[in-house]
Amino acid sequence: MPDTKQYQSLLLNTSVFLGNYRVGMERLKHRDLVIITDENVFQHYKVFVMQHKHIVIPAGEDSKSAEMLFKVIDQLVELEMNRDALILGFGGGVVTDFAGFLASIFKRGVDFVLMPTSLLAMVDASVGGKNGVNYKGRKNQIGCIRQPLFTWIDTSFLKSLDYLHFLNGLAELLKTALIFSKPQWDFLCDHREKLMKTNTEVLQIAMADAVKNKLSIVEQDEADNGLRQILNFGHSFGHVIELSEHMLHGLAVSKGMVASIKLSVAAGYLTKSTAADIVQALEAFGLPVNIDFKAEYFIEMQHDKKRIGKALQFVFLKEIGEPFIHKIELNELKSLAYDARNLRF
Repeated sequence: MPDTKQYQSLLLNTSVFLGNYRVGMERLKHRDLVIITDENVFQHYKVFVMQHKHIVIPAGEDSKSAEMLFKVIDQLVELEMNRDALILGFGGGVVTDFAGFLASIFKRGVDFVLMPTSLLAMVDASVGGKNGVNYKGRKNQIGCIRQPLFTWIDTSFLKSLDYLHFLNGLAELLKTALIFSKPQWDFLCDHREKLMKTNTEVLQIAMADAVKNKLSIVEQDEADNGLRQILNFGHSFGHVIELSEHMLHGLAVSKGMVASIKLSVAAGYLTKSTAADIVQALEAFGLPVNIDFKAEYFIEMQHDKKRIGKALQFVFLKEIGEPFIHKIELNELKSLAYDARNLRF
């Protein structure tokens, strides 16, 4: 196992740090700071939050909306926040997405930093500069790409995370390893019991690898016009499942990954034996792997942000660590789904 000491104060090119959040707060002295958080996080860290100006939104995906955005802007105005304001997004993925977009449009843009408190936010949502809100029941229809001053990751926040939300983040951790590196995927599978028991040492190694991998792609394609789209593996179906079945993001992405794996087999890109190994591993981690290719999924995918004309930029898998983007028309994807629907692993 690698030496975990190297990860205690991880500094990456795009200012993502792994360490104690109090050190991060030292960097925010003498700024007109306002914390954006949700009700659940506020209850756990009330003493910290109340030391600063703060705005608390309801917990859950429903708060990631245009309506909530304007309510919070009203509160920023009441707090007399100006262009020198610094917004701190303190919470899970909903909060970090929301706070980043809020900062990007308030007063034509103010500085922001992120302190994620969930595993999903630490390894995915708070990394890479994607910010936004949902609109009319569809994911991230309004947003922008803008980087925070820094993101500070403190794994001690995971102590307050319930196990379902831990699994929610674990799905994104596994997705990143699956598309980047077979050795990293094998590391997660070999240490499954320790990961599921939230062993800090193993978790920090896995998280550091996930963050570095994601940033290596973001730094090459920050605007999400090409290479970065491989990070959407499992998300075309995942986003539809998340909203239509009211499921947590990571759990929906787990189902979406299985959909992509089945389609990869049906298209002849991935062997059935490798697909079976992947799906069985996801199931062993306690993630949902059952997927029905419902007609309404394809109707909703017409609104996918990666759609170009009648085609999607869909991420297939050739092998663990070998994803690729293929432009495929929705009708062709439906035909593949018909072939994939009876695949059993």
